[in-house]
Amino acid sequence: FQAEDGIRDVERSRGLGDVYKRQLVQGLAQRMPFPDDLFDAVFCTYGMDTVDAPEVVLAEALRVLKQGGTVSFVHLKRTKRHLDPLGVLDRFYSWAWRARGMDALPHLLDMGCTMLFYKDFHIAEVLVARKSHE
Repeated sequence: FQAEDGIRDVERSRGLGDVYKRQLVQGLAQRMPFPDDLFDAVFCTYGMDTVDAPEVVLAEALRVLKQGGTVSFVHLKRTKRHLDPLGVLDRFYSWAWRARGMDALPHLLDMGCTMLFYKDFHIAEVLVARKSHE
């Protein structure tokens, strides 16, 4: 994570110190090197399209998310419906990015999340959900 120097200057002038100090952590999305219930929010844009076992990655994202935290995803869907009746788009994405896509909505609902926002673009979907309290 890299914050612009100007943003840092503004935060310091407001007495917030250097709120953008971050540590780079490298790991696998399927086995995130973080404890349970650590983050207030998890955000992923088109990352779920290129990973093996996106359902496992989604479960990991929810594992590291605090109860009541927010998860946001924008990604290609596995089922592209009438926009790709011959599977041309699916074959192209698979070839270009190994992208199979995923239909995350049923997984989030099965995991007890509350949907805050959902938009189906037929080829992609945008989801914002809250991890429900257990």
